[in-house]
Amino acid sequence: MTEPETPADDMVTLTLPRDAAIVAFDVIARLADPPDAELQSARFGHPAEPAALWTLVAAFEQVLSAPFAEDYRGELEAARARLFQEITGEDIAEGS
Repeated sequence: MTEPETPADDMVTLTLPRDAAIVAFDVIARLADPPDAELQSARFGHPAEPAALWTLVAAFEQVLSAPFAEDYRGELEAARARLFQEITGEDIAEGS
């Protein structure tokens, strides 16, 4: 069974710096996957909300190699540090 095609005017394109995309991917993946049903029920106001987050996770997985890297945690920490420095002008150790 194939999924119906989505009309082009129903699609949204985002452009993000790679570091922001890696950090956002990690946050969204964690939010979308709570450890139990009770927490999921408390976290989301509607069943469509985790589905929307998983759609974002899948979209990030199509364009990012970092989540599949052997040293993903290292790549994530480096992306976090660079993003923090870019936004604040401080090293991550200074902002802790």
